[in-house]
Amino acid sequence: TPSGAQALNPLNTMADTNGNYITETVVSSTETDWTDSVGNKAAKVIYTPNQSTPTSIQYEFLDGSGNYQTITIKLQAYNIQTNFACIGVTEYTGTAYLPYELDIPSPVSGTLTNKFTYEPTPGLSGYYSGRLQQVTLPRGGYYKYTYPGSNDSIDCADGTTLSMNHQVSDGTNSATWSFVRNTSNRTTTVTTPL
Repeated sequence: TPSGAQALNPLNTMADTNGNYITETVVSSTETDWTDSVGNKAAKVIYTPNQSTPTSIQYEFLDGSGNYQTITIKLQAYNIQTNFACIGVTEYTGTAYLPYELDIPSPVSGTLTNKFTYEPTPGLSGYYSGRLQQVTLPRGGYYKYTYPGSNDSIDCADGTTLSMNHQVSDGTNSATWSFVRNTSNRTTTVTTPL
């Protein structure tokens, strides 16, 4: 890599420029361990019920005191179907396991929970486009994304986003940034909050 890290033989081992390394060991279809240079299991990744269709993934890592702490990401199956209505382009339909909650341990306040919601597909009840709509933060603030343009703000020529609003809230006050891309002169106009 540009930082000097390199893959070693076997290919499941990475080393940094100081000679420290970490090795991946697939324990089972539900667990992968990462062992460091001195033999510590620096991280464990545990999939429930399995790696292909997980409903939760736990990342167990060693903290500074030598205890394992756990970050948990919860996933669920979403019915994905796009409805961009671009002539000559086939819409995507399928199922995806997407995160809806991220729980992070905090030594001072228990667990910090972040929640994720996804954009409902315009014109199709019960389906999602797969694009992130909102991240709700542990203290009630949030980041919200909306796509106000035609074709659900997609450039039919290449699939990129033409316009998006990004709202930030601390739970009481909010502000919105708007982004509009001009494909002719290749510029993006950003409208900031007043």
